Amino acid sequence: MSWPTKEDTIDAIDWSFWQQNADGSWIDVDEFVAQNPNVKVVILRACWVNGAVDRSYEHYANAFRKHKHIKVIAYLWPNPLRTDMVARWTEALLSADEMPDAIMLDFELTFYQTDEVITANAEQSFEDAGLFDLLVIGYTQGNWWELHIKTTVELGRLFIVAHYPHFLLDGRWQQCRNHADLHKQLPIGNSFTPYLGRLKKEQVIGWQVSSKGRLAPYVKDMDLDSLLNSWILETFDGEEPDPDEPKKTIIEIAHTEPITVTVGAAV
Repeated sequence: MSWPTKEDTIDAIDWSFWQQNADGSWIDVDEFVAQNPNVKVVILRACWVNGAVDRSYEHYANAFRKHKHIKVIAYLWPNPLRTDMVARWTEALLSADEMPDAIMLDFELTFYQTDEVITANAEQSFEDAGLFDLLVIGYTQGNWWELHIKTTVELGRLFIVAHYPHFLLDGRWQQCRNHADLHKQLPIGNSFTPYLGRLKKEQVIGWQVSSKGRLAPYVKDMDLDSLLNSWILETFDGEEPDPDEPKKTIIEIAHTEPITVTVGAAV
């Protein structure tokens, strides 16, 4: 699988609780956006592995939402050991003033469970995430998915695939430190073959290219992503939301009455 040219891709990042200053204060999002105008999509962790709300999500989701050219994807953990994950996901997502543009489910841990349990959890997690009436994306590695997921739940789903190639940068082989490092390598020829397993090329909308990114003003490791521009345009149609029009989302949770939440409006 070759990866498209720079012109065919959008730069994205993963952002979470770990993105903070040395004294524990939040990174200045306005400064980050000003120094990294190439970043158009931010993937924010909304909850921890156990479903607890990532306390940075509300702050960073609201801060990035002020920059209307940036799309926000919230990533959630599917945890087979908890029966209350939907309620925890709901709490996390509603902690911000607005719902995200999409949801990403992070499939990379087994929780020391059998493949049958993990498979059932993947099927249920995709179904549950659909309750939010948002686009749902899977995140995984092709070999992990093939090894542990025993049904074809991936059919009809979109995925961002993790794969960290090393390039010869400044005289040594290393992961990309910024998106410019990746741009210099694009398009990567057919010798670049991140293993997809059962996932099809047309299901892959993005690629997590590095876990060693260093983007100013933050100076510690950050995950870097590259997404297909064609998918962004097709999905979001290049339109900016009306800031004066609150979003209404109906969320149905098992064993409870449906609730209607108006996000961005007075309660």
